[in-house]
Amino acid sequence: MLTLDLPTEPYWLDLPRDVRVEIRPVTTAVMAAAQAAASRQLGLIRVASPDLRLLLRRAHRRQSPGETE
Repeated sequence: MLTLDLPTEPYWLDLPRDVRVEIRPVTTAVMAAAQAAASRQLGLIRVASPDLRLLLRRAHRRQSPGETE
């Protein structure tokens, strides 16, 4: 079983070239806001480009076994 040890306090992440970045844990509210923003952007893309919708459907059908166009 996979166990995730998610920190609850900020911590430092050491990167190459002596760069340090302070990482703050993501809260539920921040994650929900990020998902909502991504959903809005995807909705705008779908509205702006109906051809993209068709391409995504075709790509999905190719990945789904047993379905025909």
